[in-house]
Amino acid sequence: SDVTHLKSKEKDLERLQEAVNQMPTGMALWDSDDKLIYFNKLVEEFNSQLGFKIKTGISRLEMLQVQFDNGTNDKRYKSPQEFNEEYKKAMDASPEAVKLEITSNLKGENLYFINSGLRLANGDWIQIFSNITEQKKRESDLKRLSDAIDSMTNGVIVWDKEHKLVFANRQMKNNPFGFEFKPGVSRHDMLAHQAKTGHSPLPHGKSIEDWINETVDRMKKN
Repeated sequence: SDVTHLKSKEKDLERLQEAVNQMPTGMALWDSDDKLIYFNKLVEEFNSQLGFKIKTGISRLEMLQVQFDNGTNDKRYKSPQEFNEEYKKAMDASPEAVKLEITSNLKGENLYFINSGLRLANGDWIQIFSNITEQKKRESDLKRLSDAIDSMTNGVIVWDKEHKLVFANRQMKNNPFGFEFKPGVSRHDMLAHQAKTGHSPLPHGKSIEDWINETVDRMKKN
């Protein structure tokens, strides 16, 4: 019956809503006039931390104004209007979803998001917020480690299991034997170059493969 069909559809929508609320990303659906149609739990929680009770029917400018008023907005934009117009311009110019990295400041802590927007065929548009703060922190920590290794006076080289170059610090890149250390270059090519230029002659009766295998064996034993 029609009632049974409607109840089934209602149950399906409830399941969909529950699934969207469990997503690790925020999601908001706006109509063509930038009025809020739907938002999931993460969007509600984020706005709640700003002291703003988000609800359907509000305008996007109203929500953005709260962020500008309390200083959590991305500082590249001077006003909610500028941010909104530039975002929608980029979104409408892209055949696929536009993706912008947004920086927000909440209670003194910088938060980083990938903000994706896609215009739908009916004029509505959907927005997805992915929090990449932890990823940015890891990148910062790795950059600090890389800079520290670069400042060392000893040469440092990292090879993968296939003996392809992963990393070489500045000391190695400024080597006296004229070899270009770039990611992906093989250890075989480096040793062949050193042998050719006389900087690291091969042991008598040994091939480059023998030399590499012997060093690997020694490392395994240690």
